[in-house]
This record gives sequence, structure tokens and C-alpha cells, in this order.
Amino acid sequence: QPGYSCAYTPSLLPTYTFHWFINEQTNRLDGQVRYTGGSAWVAVGFPAVAGSMVGSTAVIGSSEGVNLYALGGKFPGAVTLLDFSWQTLEGTSYTAANGVSVMSFRKRLNEDQFERPSDQMVIEPDLQPTDLLFATGQSPDLSFHVYRQPATIWLGYAHNTPAPQPP
Repeated sequence: QPGYSCAYTPSLLPTYTFHWFINEQTNRLDGQVRYTGGSAWVAVGFPAVAGSMVGSTAVIGSSEGVNLYALGGKFPGAVTLLDFSWQTLEGTSYTAANGVSVMSFRKRLNEDQFERPSDQMVIEPDLQPTDLLFATGQSPDLSFHVYRQPATIWLGYAHNTPAPQPP
């Protein structure tokens, strides 16, 4: 996609692609999810523990817009909107039409605020791979996910990211 330097498609979700760009000047992750499997909510999660939904924070695009959520459990009522003071996303958009869902967002790499440390995972794109969670629903309305997959990938700046290792 134009404006994004990298892309990743989870092996179990061939109709889901996460595009991103790390902006070194603003210390932000510019992300976009394109899901061609239907009009549905889409999400990118940032787990505290690799592969674990519970305790994670997620950027979710749905009929309610694009927001940051706390994933407190494995049932819809445990997915809660973060407090207004932690809604730091910028440049957000979400569309679901003609079987294609697209969510765009800009997220801080470090969500800590002055004298208020965040519970959200710090993204360190050049120092370590980033654990992510990818998910979609079956409609634009936020409900239980129908597809999900964790992944660990390097989000690093193109000139600093290590080359892939052979299998």
C-alpha cells in the first residue's frame, strides 16, 4: 500500500494484511489493516505475553470507529474501551464496504504519559521483534472474533531491521 514500507499476512488469515511504517521523527507506528474476506471489524493487538489475548491492548476498527481497547478476558464484555486519557490514536479511519474492511491508525510506540506509566506494551522496533495479535469479526459490529492469529515480527526501521534467518 502507498505510504507503508512493510506488510505481513498471517498464514491462517490469507485475506488479512497488516501494512505499517515506523516514523522515526514522531516515534509512531502508522498501521493499516486490509481485510478482503468481508465487511467486518478488524483488530491488531499488542499482547503483554506473546500469543495471549488476556491482558493485551488492541486497536480495533468497527462500526464504532477506531479505538484502543483493553482485552480483559475471552468474552465480549471483557473487551473494554480504554479511558479517554489513553485514547492516543491519531489519523484513524475505518470503512467496510463491498466485502473489504480497511482500518488505518497512527499509534505511539511508547504510551507512557508524564508521571503516568501505561500498562500498554512499549514497541521497540529496532531492539526486538514485536508480538502481535490479528483478529476479525463477522460483521462491522464488535462481537466475538471468528478469525485470530498471533505473530511475532520485526517492525523495525528498514535500515535497522535484521535480515530474516533461514529456516
